[in-house]
Amino acid sequence: MEARRLDEAFSMAAFLAFLELRSYCEKYPSLTEAQALVSLSSVKSSSLGLDFRGGLVLRQALDPSVDWNSTPNCLRLFAFEWIRIVEPRWLRFVPFGRERVRRALDSDHAQCFREAGLFDETPNDEAIEWWDRVAALIRGLSDIEKMKRARLAERLSFEHERRRIKDLGICQQPKWVSLEDNSLGYDILSYDRNAEGRIVARLVEVKSKLSDSIFLTRNEWESAFGAAQRTVIHVWDLPMERLQEYHPKEIEASIPLDQGGGVWQNVRINVSSGL
Repeated sequence: MEARRLDEAFSMAAFLAFLELRSYCEKYPSLTEAQALVSLSSVKSSSLGLDFRGGLVLRQALDPSVDWNSTPNCLRLFAFEWIRIVEPRWLRFVPFGRERVRRALDSDHAQCFREAGLFDETPNDEAIEWWDRVAALIRGLSDIEKMKRARLAERLSFEHERRRIKDLGICQQPKWVSLEDNSLGYDILSYDRNAEGRIVARLVEVKSKLSDSIFLTRNEWESAFGAAQRTVIHVWDLPMERLQEYHPKEIEASIPLDQGGGVWQNVRINVSSGL
């Protein structure tokens, strides 16, 4: 189902038309959906004001095994399926509370939410669970976006290292090792020449940033610091694709210390103006 078509069909007028159309098709199984649509919209006076075109879209999109009706429970399921498929822009507002979402919705969408009990002053347990499911969905989408950015940055580093190796006259090719094993503490196995001109390994840890900071895990830091002479940290500024390179010694001052019973696991490092 095309997300744009489903987005246009997210309204109470379309949902109630979908229920009418579903019931009519069950009553007259010999009719095609198109015939049922024409018949319903022309002869059923109670259908005035319903969006039967949108109802047909919903009939094709929503799970036919569900006993759909106009109860808040079904409306919440309808809203969740719409969100899952369409991924509306206002999803990013969910962590800030229902009021931010309410202000972002248009009138048709807001009506669906109200009828589903999602904006009740004191929502019931089912409505609260619905909001929690949407929040979990957002985290999943956020994780997917983070992975996409990470893979883009790794590809940029891989191509950068391939060009650099070629310029150095080295015949070996870099290896994108994080695709096979993400626990090594670095992402790209590359090559360099030392002061004597010999070919040596170069370990590239890749980071991307959309703001001023990067995050480094303890494993990444211990791997980098343990091979400080061979390691370089690539920081890609996305979406501009600008590269900054750092060596572990340049980052060392930003690494926290274990104190008392505390052991650090992740650190946020500001790289807005270099280190």
